[in-house]
Amino acid sequence: MSIFVGGSEITEIKIGSTTINEVYVGGTLVWSANHRVTQGRAGTNTSPADYRGFDNSGTVSGGMGSVSPNTLNGATITMIAAYRLTVKNATAYYFTVRVAGQRSQNFFTSVSESSLGTKTTSSTYAFTSTGGVTTWTWALPSFPTNWDGSGVLELDFV
Repeated sequence: MSIFVGGSEITEIKIGSTTINEVYVGGTLVWSANHRVTQGRAGTNTSPADYRGFDNSGTVSGGMGSVSPNTLNGATITMIAAYRLTVKNATAYYFTVRVAGQRSQNFFTSVSESSLGTKTTSSTYAFTSTGGVTTWTWALPSFPTNWDGSGVLELDFV
């Protein structure tokens, strides 16, 4: 969903220091603070690592994809990606959100996307906040169906 003032898209609404994530008219949701990931891909179905989504954190050489808006609660987003790692014939799947700066685990409460479902920050596989970077990672059973390295995904952060 988008709201425009003239030709400019509204990506964040605040009342004082409180960020507003949804706007309703009566009982109808007319705007939400979705993040749009234009997917890129690094790797293949047969390579040891296969990243899909957005990354400019340096994990993927040369980066991939893009995100709009590129901030989350004032922090620059450096990665929103689903990926597969295969080591010694063992394959694992993950979903990661990474932002610049050191943040608390509850910097946001959850992130959701239609094929990913809702991932809460209290149920991460791994959380790190060191060296000026904060990373939330969730283990997945496989790639979510929409995460194919092409197209645009809409993610809701709460």
